[in-house]
Amino acid sequence: MPPSPWSPPPSPPNPPSPRPTFPKSPPPSPLNPPRPRPLSPKIPLPSPPNPASPRPPSPQSLLLSSPPNPPRPRPRSPPSPFSPPKPHAIELGSSFTEFAGPNVGSNKSFRDPQAMAIWVNAGASSGASTLIAATFTTTITIAGQATQGPPKPLYLDIMVDDIAHVFVNGANITTVKWGWRWSGDYTNRPIKINLPVGTSTLSLRVQNTGGPARVAAYLSSSDGNTVLTRTNSMWTYTIDAQDAPCAIELGSSFTEFAGPNVGSNKSFRDPQAMAIWVNAGASSYASTVTAATFTTTITIAGQATQALLDIMVDDIADVFINGANITTVKWGWRWSGDYTNRPIKINLPVGTSTLSLRVQNTGGPARVAAYLSSSDGNTVLTRTNSAWTYTVG
Repeated sequence: MPPSPWSPPPSPPNPPSPRPTFPKSPPPSPLNPPRPRPLSPKIPLPSPPNPASPRPPSPQSLLLSSPPNPPRPRPRSPPSPFSPPKPHAIELGSSFTEFAGPNVGSNKSFRDPQAMAIWVNAGASSGASTLIAATFTTTITIAGQATQGPPKPLYLDIMVDDIAHVFVNGANITTVKWGWRWSGDYTNRPIKINLPVGTSTLSLRVQNTGGPARVAAYLSSSDGNTVLTRTNSMWTYTIDAQDAPCAIELGSSFTEFAGPNVGSNKSFRDPQAMAIWVNAGASSYASTVTAATFTTTITIAGQATQALLDIMVDDIADVFINGANITTVKWGWRWSGDYTNRPIKINLPVGTSTLSLRVQNTGGPARVAAYLSSSDGNTVLTRTNSAWTYTVG
């Protein structure tokens, strides 16, 4: 039977090539091959049958098995690992109780008993750290106006212990202090706020200058008859160290505090706890003129818990939880009986607590290493490293 006009004729000996041949070309394709899809130069040639994907599938693709010829889904962005959900504020009590005074009451300047005094941890009515600032945030949605013209202004009433910077959609609109202490203390309030149509963010960045810390506020309509939002546990918070610098790591605690009490089976047993100070070289010598306070935060969910603090210090450390001094320790690594009154038992309330170590150097080197673990010792909640911040003085 004669060859098909669509099939290539039998090749004579040493036939002329109808198309230039390149040295790196693959072997001739079978008759009537399907037109191949061009391959990326990054994919090896030729591909084996049913090749494995050169890139591993994403975790999301393993969760869903697509039917044949599925519609192209719209990709959904997974939650960023660097943006964990923000914790919720802790209610300390009604504003009428927490800020009782001449300006608080149903017929006074601040008149909403449902506005709760909030902070980042329980117990802040007694005392709180001055080394952090807390920013409390909520959102308010304003519907479109039925008539032309700008939206009517809203009014923010606020009591704060001690200083609050008020932000609307990221813009700082004013700063206020206190408000409950004497009759003339409720100045520059209520604060007039203009919100655009849509959803806006209201944030209160609060600084404590000493003693208790809390804030209570409510946002009402221009006629005062409707409360659009009030402080409670639905508000979220973030904390910051008020622009404090980060600690300097001098080396592992096992190296910096080598001695009879440091090791995997000794009293101080966490090699990942770093010896830290405010500058490099402090392992050799540091100033004795000022003290350095190192600070971190720990967030406890669910219920209050007891934790254990192990600490080595050169030379003296005052330990603070939420601004309250709970104990003072010295040294710990020099001889076998030197690791006294440790580990330190610490009660952590629900919410975010501040742990601070105020360290004084009496001569020579200066450094501190510590780790906070669960009551059974199996989980380290925090350890000293360069994520801790410091202040000097």
